[in-house]
Amino acid sequence: MTSYRVDGALLLLTIDTTSTFDQRMAVYHAIAEDPLVPDAALLLCDARQVRETYTQDVLEDRIPKFFEQLGPKLGSVCAMLVSAESDPLAARLFQIKAGARHVTVGLFQDLAEARRWLGPYARQASGAEGA
Repeated sequence: MTSYRVDGALLLLTIDTTSTFDQRMAVYHAIAEDPLVPDAALLLCDARQVRETYTQDVLEDRIPKFFEQLGPKLGSVCAMLVSAESDPLAARLFQIKAGARHVTVGLFQDLAEARRWLGPYARQASGAEGA
């Protein structure tokens, strides 16, 4: 099942292969409504289990819905974990669509590398909260 948890300014979202699009949208809605998820959260999206291949038309429809559903909970930085078996079109199109919304997306296959990349952004977010 697709799930999420909050770790400070970081929103950790895990997308799996058993969730339908509607189930994923319900999780995104729950994130948007969750008072424990800070506004402008840094996103670490673990999509390594996703193996589906989508057409560009489907991706063009679904990716904007992801951003719209999360609304102000989504910050300007996202690390996306993908696997060697992940659909490269989906990851790249997500990166492009995010950029159009002023969200920087890094693509990674290693969790530790993704966390290192997010580190400076997390420190900036923590500093802003303490200001």
